[in-house]
Amino acid sequence: MSLLHATWLPAIRTPTSTGRPALLVWADKWRVATPDGPGITPAIHPFILNSEDLKSWLKAKDLLPDGIIDATACLTLPSRSLSVPVQPGDSPLEIQDDLEDKPLWTGFPLQAGEPIPKAHECWPWQVHGLAIEPGAATTWLSKLPLSGDHPDLADELRWWSHLQRWALSIIARGRWLPHVEFSKGEGYPHRARWVPLLNREDDRRRLEEFAARLPLVATCALPWREPTGRRSNRMTRLRPEAMREANPVASCRPRSGRLRVATLLGELVDAQLRKGFEPNLEGLDPLLETWQEALGSETGVISLEDEAVERLATASHHWREGIAGNVAPARACLELFIPEDGQEFWDLRFALQAEADPTLKLPASAAWRTGADFLQLGEVRVDQPGEVLLEGMGRALSVFSPIERGLENATPEGMQLTPAEAFVLVRTAANQLRDVGVGVELPKSLSGGLASRLGLAIKADLSESSRG
Repeated sequence: MSLLHATWLPAIRTPTSTGRPALLVWADKWRVATPDGPGITPAIHPFILNSEDLKSWLKAKDLLPDGIIDATACLTLPSRSLSVPVQPGDSPLEIQDDLEDKPLWTGFPLQAGEPIPKAHECWPWQVHGLAIEPGAATTWLSKLPLSGDHPDLADELRWWSHLQRWALSIIARGRWLPHVEFSKGEGYPHRARWVPLLNREDDRRRLEEFAARLPLVATCALPWREPTGRRSNRMTRLRPEAMREANPVASCRPRSGRLRVATLLGELVDAQLRKGFEPNLEGLDPLLETWQEALGSETGVISLEDEAVERLATASHHWREGIAGNVAPARACLELFIPEDGQEFWDLRFALQAEADPTLKLPASAAWRTGADFLQLGEVRVDQPGEVLLEGMGRALSVFSPIERGLENATPEGMQLTPAEAFVLVRTAANQLRDVGVGVELPKSLSGGLASRLGLAIKADLSESSRG
């Protein structure tokens, strides 16, 4: 039995591309093997299917990708510890000499289809497979089934296929922007990219769902390093000899979380939009011409001076941030409270709310007390909560102008709304605020249009200008 896998490689370089990531397709199968472990380099995965057999297997299933490259990667995989058996008749000295030649840890990666136990170890393994650059990877992922019984496809492939469909949905709905990545590392090019907008409530909820279900194998690649010890995007990534020489044993827990999923989604969206983009350069400033040309190129590299690219990067960052904000573990939240009997004004309190679990909230005062440190929303860590709150309140102001009164002091915690303002918030602004990434908590009697059914109403007189 063979089981097909797909793991994202953070970056790859070939003679025709520049520092782009790739999807590594590989397979393991049941076979008899001797326990092994890392020496000065990670051990070779004992159950891996070699590249020729993998190509034949994929071709037979009509799943052989286009534009593939034989590749080697170092993946951190769930493993089982096993000792090397001692042969009968070995003398103590022979056993001692044998142990000195063996790695300190020996075992196997879990075999194809084997369930991952709760208590397991993760070790680095050399894995041989086929690398697919993002443009071809999006086409290949679209071929994968979304449902059904496919025992030869690993669980992460179904996850990848659903992520690809989400990327197509974002493109179809126009939820994307052009962006500029300004690289501060020496020798790393600046790039123009297409980025998804994840400000709408349904997309942010879907992001949390994908993050909760992210398989370990999908993101378990360790970065390659050159002999100098610097992180590399060069072709040594594809050569096993260079990898063995340059990469000592290193292991890490596979990365997960909403930021990781947002990055993977961005790579798929960027690759697909890049394929079909045709620049329209008529009447454009030369700076914008270069940006457009880079958005339609295979690599996205921008050939401009650093100062010019930094200007573009700053402008595109503010453009994106003003619309969608950042993908963070928490967001600003507005909580509306019904007035007490005999009172006219409505209390609107500011809070921090966890993206993963909206029931986890803390008042704004907790964020201001924390300062530049971090705070916990249950198990969710929020770094620099004050900045997260202020950034969200800025976006709230662009949608619901009365917020300006609540931001008159340095550490705002809430404000009061007139009945007319509360009416606008409940009827129209709440959904608009959610679409820019700001949480809104309304009284249960008022959310979802239930006010009239429950005998509750907001009494307000609107000005002539507000009536339209």
